[in-house]
Amino acid sequence: MNCKSIAVFLLSALIFLTSAANTLAQQAAPVQCGSIIESELINDGANPQDYTIQLAPGDTLDIRLEPVGGTLDLEFFVLSPVGENIELSSLDGKYSNPSNYGNRPFDYAHDGQVEEGSTPILSARGSYTIRVRGYVSQDIGLYTLYVGCTLRDGTIILPGDVAPTALLSGENSSSPSATLAFSGTGFPGLAPVDFSSVAKIPLPAGIAMSGGITPTGGEILGYTLDGNAGDTLDLTFTRLSGNLNLGLVVLSADNKVVFQASLVSSTTLNSRFTLPSAGTYTIGVFRIDLIPPAAPEATAFQVQGTLNP
Repeated sequence: MNCKSIAVFLLSALIFLTSAANTLAQQAAPVQCGSIIESELINDGANPQDYTIQLAPGDTLDIRLEPVGGTLDLEFFVLSPVGENIELSSLDGKYSNPSNYGNRPFDYAHDGQVEEGSTPILSARGSYTIRVRGYVSQDIGLYTLYVGCTLRDGTIILPGDVAPTALLSGENSSSPSATLAFSGTGFPGLAPVDFSSVAKIPLPAGIAMSGGITPTGGEILGYTLDGNAGDTLDLTFTRLSGNLNLGLVVLSADNKVVFQASLVSSTTLNSRFTLPSAGTYTIGVFRIDLIPPAAPEATAFQVQGTLNP
C-alpha cells in the first residue's frame, strides 16, 4: 500500500470514527411524565440533545426549558413518532413564567429566558422526541428541562410529580428495585418504597450531606428538615461516584409527595420549590431500576438543602 492509499485509508477511518462518536453522543435519553432533567450543551451547542417519551392518543405534552444564567440561547422542538414537528402553544400559566409564542413548531429561549410550550391533544401512540439545542453553535451551557403531561382521562402530571402508587410510607411493600405489575404501552412507574422504618438524619441548612447506596440497592436514606408554609427550599442532589440510578422524594409531615426526581442519565439536579405547609419534611434517597446498569457499582451522593435562599 503506497503513501497515498494509506493517507486515504486513515482519513476514511477518522471520518467513520468521528461519525460513530457523534451518533453515540446524540442517542436520545428516555424520560417520562414528571421528569426534571438537568443537562449541559458542550462543545457545539447546535448539536441537539434528544429526549424520548412514550405517549398515547388523547395525551398532551407540556414542556418548560430553563437555561441557567443569562447568556445561553436555546430552542426546543417536539417531534412526532414519524419525525414531524408538532406546533406548540402557550401553557396558559400552568407553570410559572408562561409565554405565548404564536403556535410554531419550536420555541427560542433568548438570553437565558425561560420558555414553555404545550402540544395539541395527540392522536398517535408512540415515541415522541423533545429536542433541545443551542440557537447557534456557540451557545453552550447548563439548562433544566421540565416535562409535564395531561393524560386523556384528565390527570395532570406536573414536573416533579409521581404516580400516586409509586411512593408509599408506612405500608408493606417490596424492595425499591421490585417491579410493579404492568401491562400496556408506556412508562410502568416506580416500585413502591416503604419509609416506615427509615432512620432519618437532620439535614443542616446549606450543608451538603453525603450518603451511599450499595450495588444490592436495598438501602433507603432519610434526611429531615423543618419548614414553614411558604418557605422556599433550594435542593441540590448530586451523584459523586458509581453508576446506580437514584431516586429522591420530599415528603411532607402528613406523608404527601411534595417533590420527586431521579438521577438516571444526569449526575446533578437542582430545583427550587415552595413548601405547602409547616412541619418536618423527609428527604428520602433510594435506588431505582430505570435503565439499570449492566455492572452495578456502589454509588455515593450528596444532598444539600437551603431554606429561603
